[in-house]
Amino acid sequence: MRTRLKLFYTAVILLIINNVNSQTINNKIISSGGGLNSNSDNSISINSSLGNPVGTGLISNSNSELSTGVNLFSHPVIQIKGEQNAQYIYSSKQPEYNDLGAVAYDSLDGDITFRIISDSNVNSRKGGIYTVTYNVVNSVGLSASQKVRKVVVNMPIIKLNGDALVFHQAGTAYQDKGATAQDLEGVDISDSITVAGEVDASNLGDYVLLYSAKDSLGNEAVDVERVIRVVDYTKPVIKLIGERDIKHEAGNTYLDLGANVEDEYDGNIKDLIIVNGKVDINTLGTYVLKFNLEDESGNVASETVRKVEVVDTVAPSITLLGDRELYIAKGGSFLEPGYEAFDKFEGDLTELVKVRGVDSLNTSVIGEYFLVYTVSDSSGNSAIVDYRKVIVTEESDMILTITGFNENRITINFQSDNNSKYILQVSNDLKNWLEFDAIEGTGNEIQLIQDIDKSKINGEYYRILRVLP
Repeated sequence: MRTRLKLFYTAVILLIINNVNSQTINNKIISSGGGLNSNSDNSISINSSLGNPVGTGLISNSNSELSTGVNLFSHPVIQIKGEQNAQYIYSSKQPEYNDLGAVAYDSLDGDITFRIISDSNVNSRKGGIYTVTYNVVNSVGLSASQKVRKVVVNMPIIKLNGDALVFHQAGTAYQDKGATAQDLEGVDISDSITVAGEVDASNLGDYVLLYSAKDSLGNEAVDVERVIRVVDYTKPVIKLIGERDIKHEAGNTYLDLGANVEDEYDGNIKDLIIVNGKVDINTLGTYVLKFNLEDESGNVASETVRKVEVVDTVAPSITLLGDRELYIAKGGSFLEPGYEAFDKFEGDLTELVKVRGVDSLNTSVIGEYFLVYTVSDSSGNSAIVDYRKVIVTEESDMILTITGFNENRITINFQSDNNSKYILQVSNDLKNWLEFDAIEGTGNEIQLIQDIDKSKINGEYYRILRVLP
C-alpha cells in the first residue's frame, strides 16, 4: 500500500509541475492512503521558467515537505580558463597554439563543460589577431552567452620608416622610405620584406603599399600597410615673360608678353591667368598689371605684378623748307623760306621751333651766315639740330632778260662773269625753289635755255644765282 501511495504521490507532483507556467504553487496534498498522514502539511514550492521540465530527479519521495529553489529554466554559463586576451609567441618548443579552453555550468544539468563547442581561426604560423569562440547548450535547449578569447600571435615584426599616412605632392616622383623587420630573437630580416602596390603620382587619390616579411623558419609577420595620399597642395607659381618693370613708348600699341605658370600637378596652365589692369598708351604715367591664378585644386598663386611706364623718349624732327643754302645780294632782304616740326607723340611742334642766328645775319656785309633750328617736346626730347646757310654776295647789276617764254621753254639772256657758275631756280611761292643744272659763265652775255615740263615745273618766279668761285 505504501509503494502505491508513493507512486501516486509522485504522479500528482508531476501532474502539477506539468501544468504550471512561471508561478509558485503551494498545494496541500491529502492522501487517503495509510502511508501519508492526512493531517500533515505536505507543501511543494516550485519556481519554474518557460519550458517543460523533464525527469523526476528533483522531487523527493519522503513523507515530509518537498521544497526546491532550483530555477529549472535558467541559461547555462561559460567561463574562459586563463586570460580572455591571450598572447602567443612562436617557438620551436611550442610550435602550435594550445588553447586553455573553458568550463560551463548549468543550474539544471550541473557541469556541462563536456558539451562546449569551441571554434578557433588561430594560425600559429602567421602573425595576427585571431579569435576562439565558445558555445554550449543545456539539456533543455537553452544556450549560454557566447564567450570569445582574442589571441594575438606574435611573429616577426615589420616597422615602417616614416609615417603610415603620407601626403605626397602630385606630379613629383614618389620615393618610399621603406621599412625594417626583425624576427622574435631580434635578428634583422629586412631583406625579406616584399612590398605590394604602387603609387601613381600623376593622379590624385589614395594608394596602399603592403609590406610583408618572413623569418628563416617561414613565419610570416603581420602585414603592415602605408597609405600614400597623392594630393595637390602646392601653390602654382606665375613667372612673367619679360621684365617686371617696362618702359613703353607713348602712342605705340601695348601688347603684354604675358606669363607662364609652373604647377607641380597641372603643368603650365597659363590660360587660367587673370590679368587686372590696363595701359593707356596716350597718357604718360605708370600702370600696374596684376596677374592672378587658381589651379584646378584650388591652390592660389601669389599675385605677380608688372609695372608699365608709358614714356615719350622719341625726339621731334625738323624739316627745313626751301634750300639749305640761300644766296642774297648785298643789301637785299632775307626772307625765311620756312620750316616744320613734328613729334610722334605730341604732333605738330612748328610753333615751338627756335631759330638762332637771325639777329647776326647782316645782308649789308658780304659773307656766310648760319641759321640754327632747334625744338624740344614737353618730355625734354630735343630734335636734331638743323642748319641753313645764307650767303650774302656782292651787289649785282646783272640784268636778266627773258627773250623767250612759252609753256614748254624759257630763254634768259644775261651778262656773265668769267669763271662763275649760274643756277636757274623756279618757285611758285618764293619759299620752295626747284633748282636746275648750273652753267659756266664766259665773261660775255650768255643765253640760258631751259625746257619746262609742266607736270614737274609750275613756276611763277624765276631767278639766277651766281655761285661764288
